[in-house]
Amino acid sequence: MSSKSRSNFETDMFAIGIEQRCSVLMVVSMVGETLTTEHIDSDISSYVSYHGRVLTALMRAINKYKGQIDTFSSNQFVVSFQVGRNSNARAINNACLAAVYLHNSVKEFSEDPNRLLYEANKPDILITIASGIVLSGNMGNKNKRLMCSFGPLHTLSEAMNAVNNQSLFVKIMVNDEIFQLVQHKQPCRPIASICIEEPRQEPVYQCVYELMICCDVGDDEWMYELDRENKRDVQTNFENGFLHAMQQNWSEAVENFEKYVMVHPQDGLSMKMLKKCQSCLVETPASLPFQYKYKKATAEEFGPL
Repeated sequence: MSSKSRSNFETDMFAIGIEQRCSVLMVVSMVGETLTTEHIDSDISSYVSYHGRVLTALMRAINKYKGQIDTFSSNQFVVSFQVGRNSNARAINNACLAAVYLHNSVKEFSEDPNRLLYEANKPDILITIASGIVLSGNMGNKNKRLMCSFGPLHTLSEAMNAVNNQSLFVKIMVNDEIFQLVQHKQPCRPIASICIEEPRQEPVYQCVYELMICCDVGDDEWMYELDRENKRDVQTNFENGFLHAMQQNWSEAVENFEKYVMVHPQDGLSMKMLKKCQSCLVETPASLPFQYKYKKATAEEFGPL
């Protein structure tokens, strides 16, 4: 799938899932075209039944379009699990688990082309989260948090670990921003490397910067890390237990971005703060010489998006 087609597909996919509520919408697509959609009840008590429904929906799509498709590959075959803006934590949890479960199932089937036409070693599975969803242990919290320290973040962390163990990439879309949970050399550590893309006119995968977002399990404190070489130190902090965020104001935080910066938000992490961070990076290149390195980075440097 070309980057342009993928971009259009992701926009369409986001629009499809935005009105779903407390259910998971499974979307099977290929080369930007939606093959089929399937609503999956997020409150199914039996995971066996839930996963069975996931596989049934996938096989239904494959059988329906088998005559038009020779092989599935990670460049053209996409399965998306979407949850709506008012979905509960169980819906998010099930979407994450379904992605990992489906990957394992596809991996098992891949050796038999008559059962599942699939040639790549990993499918392109995306989890999209509709605009406005509150990812928080307290779903009624008015302070919108991108992720919280307990609940969905814990779920995503678990999913990411399973993803790492299976060499699978999971992407999460929030408010038109695409977040990628990237693999790590140490797959069992609960840390997520997230690339934030900027809007672009040309179909080139570029990142303004890379963030390592970690959360203190106790206090919803956030850590931003821009220097890829410091990743080991960040993981060591996690091994030792809680991260103790440094109390800094925003200007001091920007000045310390070359190492890593921990910011304690007053009202939760928001897209506005991320935009402000991005603005600082663009407007203060003199104090951030590494900004150009990230600005010009391509997909080859950051890995597949």
